[in-house]
Amino acid sequence: MKKTFVYYILSLVFLFTSCSSEDIETYQTPIEPSNADIENINKVSCGDQITYKALPGDAIDVAANSKYIFAVAKNRAVYAFDGSDGKWIFLGGQARRITVDGNNVIWITNHKNEIYKSTYYPSSQTNSRWVKMSGKATDIGANEKGDVYILGDSDRGGEYDVYKRENNRWHKIGGRGKRIAAGNSDAQAWLVNKHSDIYKRVNGRWQKFPGRARDIAEGKGSKSHLYIVGNTPKGTNGYDVYVFDQVWCKVRGIGTNIAVNGDFPFISNGYNQAYIGCLERFNATPLCPF
Repeated sequence: MKKTFVYYILSLVFLFTSCSSEDIETYQTPIEPSNADIENINKVSCGDQITYKALPGDAIDVAANSKYIFAVAKNRAVYAFDGSDGKWIFLGGQARRITVDGNNVIWITNHKNEIYKSTYYPSSQTNSRWVKMSGKATDIGANEKGDVYILGDSDRGGEYDVYKRENNRWHKIGGRGKRIAAGNSDAQAWLVNKHSDIYKRVNGRWQKFPGRARDIAEGKGSKSHLYIVGNTPKGTNGYDVYVFDQVWCKVRGIGTNIAVNGDFPFISNGYNQAYIGCLERFNATPLCPF
């Protein structure tokens, strides 16, 4: 596995969007590359090795499905990453939180807690126009098969009610939390509450799960990889990263937001720097998306 990347300084002109009921309008601002470099390999007791590689640009939130990764930059615009040339592709939008399903349908919430969605077309590296959806949300999560969950925007003592998208409507399903992710295993959804407790939804019921977290994500790769950023702060950079394999195993990396690109953790940290993790399993041929 290569331990270095040749990073390209992105010189992109972005369109910024302000929400209307139909579209999101634009302005121009540059995105700066990150000069951070994490090249460390950590042998994980679970039997994995992970190498983190810095990506150019910046990210205040991240999303991924089994094939592609997406980010919200500091200018609030949405981008997809082209691993073939190491560049971010501008997709517009104005976002605070982001998620994506297995069909590349991107869901975002903005600073007004409004919800929008758009579809990314990899062959043309373009996306459909952003369409405003009903409801409001403080966080949002989608899985590979297209299930979408949100946390509403009515504050319930520092937590928010959970809703699921069904029949083109948001249905309250019980539970409250601060971060949510859709599941790609027996868990229908994952929830983190204001105390950093973790819950998973199985057969319509919330079950407490071991550990504490600030953010959580589950990928659908060679197996369902569940990752968190933990609850112990590591300065302003964020929190330790853990992967679950019968027990929580701490791996290399510090972040504030996390997504999973198949098997691979995709994180952003307190400095808005983004990293993708490459995975080796039991000294087998390295697997790396880029």
